[in-house]
Order: sequence, then C-alpha cells, then structure tokens
Amino acid sequence: MDEDGGAAAGETPEPDGAESVAAEPDAPEVELPITDEEFEEMVEAALERVPKHFTAAVENCAFIVEHDPPGGRRNLLGLYHGVSLPNRGHYSGAMPDTITIYQNPIIRVFRTRERVREEVYRTVVHEIGHYFGMDDEELHGLGW
Repeated sequence: MDEDGGAAAGETPEPDGAESVAAEPDAPEVELPITDEEFEEMVEAALERVPKHFTAAVENCAFIVEHDPPGGRRNLLGLYHGVSLPNRGHYSGAMPDTITIYQNPIIRVFRTRERVREEVYRTVVHEIGHYFGMDDEELHGLGW
C-alpha cells in the first residue's frame, strides 16, 4: 500500500510499498510509436484475458489509463487505489476504487509492442490482485 491507500506494480519495492522498474538495457526501441488508442486497446485486451470469474467479482472499480504516474514516480507501472475486497465491510455509496495503468513507464521500460502488451496484462492482473487483498509479496510469489 502507498500513502494514498493504493498498491503498485513493478519490480523493486520502495519504502512506501510502491514499486518501480528500470529500463532493460538490451531491449530495442519501440518499433513505431504506440498511440493512446492502441495502448487503451491493450488494456482492454488484457482485461479480456483475465479469467472471467475474477473480473466478474470486481465491483465498484474503475480502470484508468494515464500517461505518467503522480509525484515524479517515473517507473511506476500501475496503481490500485481503494479499499481491498476483504477490508470493505459496509461499502455502499462509496466512490469507486481505481486501477490505473501508466502508459509511458510501461512503453519506456518494455519497448516492443509484444513486451508492452504482455506487461500491460501482468500489471492489470497484479493490480486486480491488490483489489482482492493480495500484497506485493503474495503477488510476486505467484509470478505477478
């Protein structure tokens, strides 16, 4: 969890629970620019790949794509912000939780369409895991 009640996807834990990654030095540059529309389609396709019994159980949660993470966190790939399912209790009338996928860091780090597409999927699954109450250690132990 970060200071805003969110959990983040990435590689190296930071003190506040957010995670970041560094660009892979041997990865080639992105073949052609990935447009906002194409990236959003990758997020939609990732959601379609998640097993339906998980996505059907996600309620009151908005999926958002933003170019960059807040606060200069250049390598933050995704962020879940809200109250995880096991901690909800009485939850009616609450604003939706959010899962935000950060476009520029994913493109900058993974650099090819194939690798960007796969990381979008991994990040979506990772953040959905936080929605269900899993912490980074559990998710990383499962390969997410």
